[in-house]
Amino acid sequence: MNIFIEYLEKFSKNKSPQKIKFSSKTNKNYLKNTNSFNNGINNVNKKKLLKPKSKSTNTFADTFEDKEKVDQDNNLNNNNDNTNNNNNNSDNNNNNKNNNNNNNNNNNNNNNNNNNNNNNDNNQKKNNSFEDNNENSLKKFLFLNNKIEQKIYKSQQKIFQSEKNYNDKLNNAKRKYKQIIRALTNERGPFGTINEIENNNNNNNSNNNNLDIYWKLDTVENSQRERMRLKRNYSFDYHKEASILRDYGDVKESMKKLNELELTKKENYNKSLLKTEVSGINLLLETNKQINNKFKKENLNTQTKYCTHDQKELIVFKADVELIKPFKITSGVFKISTNSIQFFGKSIIENINNQNNENNNQCNENEMENENKTKKKITRNHIWPLNQITKIYKRRYRLRHSSIEIFLKNKKIYFLKFDPKIRDKIFGVIVDLKPPNLTTFFLNSPMEYLKKKNKMIKKWQNCEMSNFEYLMQLNSLAGRTYNDLSQYPIFPWILKDYKSESIDLNDPNVYRDLSRPVGLFNPNHQEKLDMRFEELANNPDSGMPPFHYGSHYSNAGIVLYYLIRMEPFTTISIEFQGGNFDSPDRLFSSIEQAYNNSILSITDVKELIPEFYYLPEFLLNSNKIDLGIKGSDNKKVDDAELPPWANGSPYEFIRIMRQALESDYVSEHLNEWIDLIFGYKQQGIEAIKSTNVFYHLTYEDEIKKLDLDNIENRYLKASIESQIENFGQTPIQLFDKPHPKRKTKGNFNYFQVLNEKFFKEITTPTVFTNDSPIIYSRMLIVEYEVFGYSSKLLTFDQSRKLKYNSFSTHNDSKTGQCTFIVNNSSSNSEMSTKRVGLPFANGISKYCNLSAIGLKNTLLLTCGFWDYSFRFTNLNTFSQLIKVTNHKDVVTCINCMENIFVTGSRDTTVMIWEILKTDKKQQCINYKCNHILFGHDDEVTCIDLNVDLDLVISGSKDQTIMVHTLESGRYIRSIKTRKPKLLKIIPNGYLLVYCSGRLLALFSINGKRLKKTWLNYGVVDLCITRDNQYVITGDKRGFVTIRNLYTFKEINKFEFQNPISSISLSNSNNSICVCLKNGKVALTRFKLSLNIDY
Repeated sequence: MNIFIEYLEKFSKNKSPQKIKFSSKTNKNYLKNTNSFNNGINNVNKKKLLKPKSKSTNTFADTFEDKEKVDQDNNLNNNNDNTNNNNNNSDNNNNNKNNNNNNNNNNNNNNNNNNNNNNNDNNQKKNNSFEDNNENSLKKFLFLNNKIEQKIYKSQQKIFQSEKNYNDKLNNAKRKYKQIIRALTNERGPFGTINEIENNNNNNNSNNNNLDIYWKLDTVENSQRERMRLKRNYSFDYHKEASILRDYGDVKESMKKLNELELTKKENYNKSLLKTEVSGINLLLETNKQINNKFKKENLNTQTKYCTHDQKELIVFKADVELIKPFKITSGVFKISTNSIQFFGKSIIENINNQNNENNNQCNENEMENENKTKKKITRNHIWPLNQITKIYKRRYRLRHSSIEIFLKNKKIYFLKFDPKIRDKIFGVIVDLKPPNLTTFFLNSPMEYLKKKNKMIKKWQNCEMSNFEYLMQLNSLAGRTYNDLSQYPIFPWILKDYKSESIDLNDPNVYRDLSRPVGLFNPNHQEKLDMRFEELANNPDSGMPPFHYGSHYSNAGIVLYYLIRMEPFTTISIEFQGGNFDSPDRLFSSIEQAYNNSILSITDVKELIPEFYYLPEFLLNSNKIDLGIKGSDNKKVDDAELPPWANGSPYEFIRIMRQALESDYVSEHLNEWIDLIFGYKQQGIEAIKSTNVFYHLTYEDEIKKLDLDNIENRYLKASIESQIENFGQTPIQLFDKPHPKRKTKGNFNYFQVLNEKFFKEITTPTVFTNDSPIIYSRMLIVEYEVFGYSSKLLTFDQSRKLKYNSFSTHNDSKTGQCTFIVNNSSSNSEMSTKRVGLPFANGISKYCNLSAIGLKNTLLLTCGFWDYSFRFTNLNTFSQLIKVTNHKDVVTCINCMENIFVTGSRDTTVMIWEILKTDKKQQCINYKCNHILFGHDDEVTCIDLNVDLDLVISGSKDQTIMVHTLESGRYIRSIKTRKPKLLKIIPNGYLLVYCSGRLLALFSINGKRLKKTWLNYGVVDLCITRDNQYVITGDKRGFVTIRNLYTFKEINKFEFQNPISSISLSNSNNSICVCLKNGKVALTRFKLSLNIDY
């Protein structure tokens, strides 16, 4: 390879054929004497002549020498023949002169002439043979030359690929290096200080504090497609430039001062937080040349490794692609292999559409170039293993079926745009590879899919699915996605009362009419809209189909209007406005004002976005961005103004909005709104009757009629695409018939009537053989609406005895009361008992944190043993499977969800584990440790995780709670509080903490403390109801208390004669198990009913 490169460099300097040196044996006049060969050589020599990579020792010079030897011999023979012919002609002339009348001589002359002609023919044949030889030589030469060029091309490709792989590795190394530096310099790292946690908790970003921490929205989604979590923004910008441009225009002097201010700000910020990072990256760049030189020496070996990898992983499809993100398009190459799908980025285009261009139809080339600005950035490659794919949907982009959206196990989602002609083929190739975790896909249209498989509709009708979840499912099926702002998910306005001090969600008058579009919030608009439609319908010469609304209820501008306070949407909004903020009077500043705009203006038909029902942070200006001062009332635009009934809290506002969405009134009428947006009233005659027709370019069918691919006028085509991109896209129609109604839940809450008379103590001696307190219990019940059933209660006590307690139930059909009866017969009352592990370590807190159940109630995990281990027990056989001793001290807490479990220890670390697989009988378990989390300064006391939220939280005696991501182990934040003893992650995005000093506190998922209360007695265990509305606590005095989760208002309380050691709640919320310190167990069950308050 090195010889080949040297030869390449040698001949790259000599491109002209005259500079090629042949051997001394070569006839230098050869090229001049042979025109045909000369022409061929001249054509060929325009290309590079390089030495081929071959084991043969022959060179080009040797090849030419062999050819010229043969040609030289042929020339000598031809010259001899010509000399003989000349001699014969001389003799004939002499004979003619001497013997003119001699016939014999004449005959001889004729014979000689014939011989002469024959000689000439022979000469001609030899010349033809010579040309044939030249042609064959030329063909051989061309063949060899092409072969060499192919080898050169392959070598260049290998070099290019090696350099690309090197650059990719270098970029990945830089990213990893940044992650390491950030981990070392955050407030829990070795170079951070615990005092910085206060700044983290307060989220009060003062301009004078260089240690402020800034946040932006994390794109990770949960199963309901909610994006609740914030992550750190290491490239934060106050956008002073955009504020100056908004207020004063393009003032150069002001901009200079502003740039100086921003530079100073960034320098101080980088010095305070990432001081080590800058020097480290510079060091990395300084050694770049050394690494590059070393890499070139090992180039051949590296190439061989990549070739081996490619051979193992066969590429089955390859195509050009664009990765779509909000206002960002990354072009690249998409590959599908037998094991993964891959994206290799080429360039990033930030699609910044300037809304200030009023004449979009009359644009010149300069305006076209300014419309889409291209910024050179480092592209990022992605390789997604097939086993990470969970969902795949066909998507539209600019109302054309050209895209797919891929959902991964790590909660990330990618939107890929292809040539429309190959999109379906790519989709089919991925599905045909049968990714093992792929659960959702459909080959037909969404409407056909819903007609064939309507389980989702039935679940919603039967109240087995919430209104929010159902709307998000419909949005997904209709092509709505977070990755494209022009196709953002759509949610309805629900309430219309934003003035009252309090709000009664049972009052129908507080809700909007869901059967009418937003444009008819004001009934006076009906006549004007009908008149507009009739005028357009009666004027076919206008070339414009009739419509009611020239604007749309969902587009990129509406999304940015609502989300302007939160990054990255603040930055995107500035780009959307051409580099500056919009006028303060046009910004989203008040909930009431936003609703009233739709009543006052016939052109304002905005619906809401999903964030109004789960994300309070988008209403807060936490980053203290200068949004300007309104000219109408001279008020500064800061946090969004909330209705009085929200009590000034965006968290309370979002909670009430979510409750309103799940109310009975909305459940009864939500089908009417679905008909307008996704159903049979979306288009056609029913849309006209419902005053629900929008501008024609918002509909897919109209775009098909235009046939954009065949529009030759690129300015016209760009104008149409800009209209589609910025002014709204109607969702895919899902229903062509009226949507069915939902059954109502009612508002009966069984916790409000719960008291101790519903409890039945199980005191039969056969249940427990000793009085050891139970520290963990779990009701393993499969529950049905029947008059009786048999099930088991799993308990684990302080003496480490693991028991299954079998019991049966009887439901009273009149009162709904359920009595639990222990099975005393020998066949039914036999209990499994097993002592687990070694004795507990000294000083260990023997409460519920020491046990957990995983793998669908088949595996028990226990910890707290003096040998620093935690253990796996098979719940079917009660046999110990394995013990693990990776911690350096006693394991103090453990928790499990699905196949992921976490452990905390006195060694101050937290470990995240994954159960990879088990055999059918679960006699063997494979597991691995994914992450070790550091940062605590004292013993870890409690821990919890949630796979759906990708979150793990840990509490420690150092009086802090640390929050990490579960998938990547990335540190997010710390929460300062008293010593936490019990932790619970609420699935709807809250953290419940019980601390020393009998403090019960509620935090948001992003660390904001929302509520706290001091209890009368110390709590030993707590659980959350399935509807995420109530918390049940058991304390040391024997009280079981049910409270509202968000207000801590006491719903009910009942007392037992002995302290409580453990409580558990069944999955259906209608059975409670209370374990007492004297070893007794109290159970209750209620009549199954749909009347449950969600």
